[in-house]
Amino acid sequence: MNLLTKLFQFFINLLSPKTTKTPKATKNLTIPKTNSTKTSYDHVLEEAINLMGTWYKTSKKSSPNIPIKQVSKTTTPLSRIIKTRWSPKDKKWTYSNGESPTSKLEPGTLFDSCVIMSFEDFLQELKKQRRDIIAKLHNKRVYVLSTSREEYANKKCPRNYLEKFLWRQFTGKPRNFKNTLTEIQKLLGVKIYLIEIKNSAEIKRISEEFIIKFHESGLHRADSPFAAFAYITKSTLVTLDHDLISSSKKAKVKVKDFSKFLGKILGNSTLKKILREYSLSQEKDTHVVLMYGNRNSFNPRRRR
Repeated sequence: MNLLTKLFQFFINLLSPKTTKTPKATKNLTIPKTNSTKTSYDHVLEEAINLMGTWYKTSKKSSPNIPIKQVSKTTTPLSRIIKTRWSPKDKKWTYSNGESPTSKLEPGTLFDSCVIMSFEDFLQELKKQRRDIIAKLHNKRVYVLSTSREEYANKKCPRNYLEKFLWRQFTGKPRNFKNTLTEIQKLLGVKIYLIEIKNSAEIKRISEEFIIKFHESGLHRADSPFAAFAYITKSTLVTLDHDLISSSKKAKVKVKDFSKFLGKILGNSTLKKILREYSLSQEKDTHVVLMYGNRNSFNPRRRR
């Protein structure tokens, strides 16, 4: 008798009415007949016992043909950025999320530093064009280089539209590299791989070669790792830098101009708003001069 059978028997003994021993009958003693009809309580109890017995019999039957879905240990939440490092010892790229190491990274989409900052600055506008952006990515993984993280240090966001579009020195809140990548990941619904390029001798070698070849095209040391990585992995480089675009095309690297995409997203309404704010700022600047000036300040005959 196993544990489940004992449990059934326990409930039966607990719920069934207890029987009391009757004394032995004498010869001339007649025992009155008791009512043997079952009450509604007995019917409910009997039905419950039958149901439990049926369940017990069916549960004993094994079902080996039913596949059991196993959750992969390498499943990565979208809120986590996958750090990817090159191991000189194993000569493979290793992943922080437990993916199998590989000697070659598969093609994807590489965002340079300016594109990442554009996502931070125009996040609300880009959210409205989410489907178009995802369609252009062709469901590929997104790469960002550790170089962008370094470029983010001590950088600030634009305080308003004027700073955002006129490319003045930004005076807004400090930029946040990690939060921006998380927002991009939520927006696009893809995995983002942060590539630590420090230990990769191949990226360094190709980067130096590109600087020598395409220096006259405007390629400089800060941008050459992006072109080199895209070249090695056969990825598509997305940037706003026209010199980097020109150099990448000469290096036969797939490249997309993100500024054209931003222009389509923003449209005329945003540009009108920018011009309106700019004209207002010009008026404010003029009022400041008039307020703190005097008559001699605007007299063309005054001595200098």
